[in-house]
Amino acid sequence: MFRHAYSKKENGSINLDDLKLSDRQKDCIKEIVLNNTTIKALSITHNVSESAIKKDLAHIYKILNISGKADLKALFIDYKF
Repeated sequence: MFRHAYSKKENGSINLDDLKLSDRQKDCIKEIVLNNTTIKALSITHNVSESAIKKDLAHIYKILNISGKADLKALFIDYKF
């Protein structure tokens, strides 16, 4: 699965603004990639339940066709937030 997203990265076509994500979902990507923020910390920051953050992450993974945080970090490692 990750190969699909990685090929987008190689082509330079990944742009958070082009993805249909909420501001909270974009912030979750940023916080996870830059600060390795936990689900619990994200839920506190955004004043929502941990299950809401987990749903956000599941949605992000589905859109990007990846399987988890490690893929997310690898995909956005050099991304300019």
